[in-house]
Parts: sequence; structure tokens; C-alpha cells
Amino acid sequence: MEQELPLMLARYDDGPLEEMFFTFTYQARRNAQGEIDGVLAFAHEVTDQVQARRVVEEGGAQARALAEQLHTANEQLTRTNVDLDNFIYTASHDLKVPIANIEGLLQALTRSCPRWLWSATCPKCLGSCRRPPSASGAPSSSSPT
Repeated sequence: MEQELPLMLARYDDGPLEEMFFTFTYQARRNAQGEIDGVLAFAHEVTDQVQARRVVEEGGAQARALAEQLHTANEQLTRTNVDLDNFIYTASHDLKVPIANIEGLLQALTRSCPRWLWSATCPKCLGSCRRPPSASGAPSSSSPT
């Protein structure tokens, strides 16, 4: 038996040659005495099946290639996410000390700033900072003249 043998044949008289596939089965031919006197060959065209299998195989290869690309992209994104998480963790911890220092300085400023100076200057530059409690020696509610 010969499986999917490719042959260049014309389907019609004077038609173009096409690659066609055949499966051949061979069987001994016997005469009246039971002796082999020839060979019978049966040919079955399987061109459509071969072409369909090739399409499926090509589609499978494309799917495997796309799956590999997705896997590679997913690994890269995972590494990028880990790097970003590490950066955020480091940046947030690196900023805690300077922010705490600034907060401490602002609290010291609000405690030591006289009310009259606070009323005239601080709201403009510090915006939402709360007013300090009344500092000793500060004029009542008017600014100095």
C-alpha cells in the first residue's frame, strides 16, 4: 500500500497539471488455477484530505507560535510588574523620612509663630495648615503698625 503519493496530473484534457494525491492498494490477480498472473492496483484520490490536514497542521503551528509569543510577553509583563512593585516600595520608604522631617518643621513653625505673624503671612504660604494656638506676647487680633 502506498499512502498519499503525490502525482502531477491534469484533471481534464488539455487542463493544467495539478499536484494530486493518491493512495494505492495492490492485490495479486489469480487465474482459474489459482496462480498469480498479475497485480491489481486500486487508486483512491485523497487530495482533499491531504490539503485539509495541511491547513489544520499550519493552523496548529500558527497557534503554537502565538501561544509562545503570549507566554514570552506574559513573562516580560510579570518581570515589569515585579520591578514596578520594588520601585514603589523603595520610593515610598525613601520619601517617608523627608516628609516626616518637613511635617516636624511645620509643626514647630506653627507652635512658635506669633498669632499676628501667622494671620498676616502663613495662610498665604502654608495654605491649609491649621492656626497655631495663641503664642505668648502676641498682639491681640491686629497686626503691628
